[in-house]
Amino acid sequence: MTTKVTHKHIYGQPWTREEVIKAMRQRVRQKLPVSFREVFRDDSRLCGAVLRKLGSWTAMYKILGIKPENMRTWPLRKVIRSLREAYHQKDVNRCQYCWKLARRFIPSRALIRKKFNLPAPPKRLPTIWPREKVIKCLQERMRDKKLINTTAILADNRFLYAAARHRFGSYKKAVQAAGFDYDSIKGKGGRPFPGTALQRRLCDKASPEERDRRQGVQTSGTDH
Repeated sequence: MTTKVTHKHIYGQPWTREEVIKAMRQRVRQKLPVSFREVFRDDSRLCGAVLRKLGSWTAMYKILGIKPENMRTWPLRKVIRSLREAYHQKDVNRCQYCWKLARRFIPSRALIRKKFNLPAPPKRLPTIWPREKVIKCLQERMRDKKLINTTAILADNRFLYAAARHRFGSYKKAVQAAGFDYDSIKGKGGRPFPGTALQRRLCDKASPEERDRRQGVQTSGTDH
């Protein structure tokens, strides 16, 4: 069984707009899925680069010549189930998103309500993620000793990342507004852990012989 290889990118080097577009077009040529979930599962760094360099996933679809409405992956029964859960949880933002998905299958809201016995669509709240909420969430993650670099935020809460970029213009400015130094939290090459912390985690899970060997290599490296 052979695994298809996408665009090769040097780890730790910043992505350019041209490299992002080339990588996504290569996925299309290899008939690999280009939805947010599938790209994030295969290469989270490419997923973050698409959002940073192209602005949004919809903009990426337009560059590739793909209609966003043709990229739906949920069947109608799953959309309706998620919509009922959103009503039960009183999640206005999720309700609006599920109604948008449902209207791709049945354009008329009245027909959807009659067929599935649903209440009227709720009105969208004026502000779901204000600037104060973004700052508060970042500060709470730091108090809980959670990572707030781009990779960790995209993995844990991509909505927080999108709101930070939307409200502050860039994720870096959002981190600085929360009172943190962006260069100190992003780590080397954008990795989720600095090298020393990653080495300690690997040593904790290694065998005694492997742990001694790694600690010896790390100690010899600090002597120079």
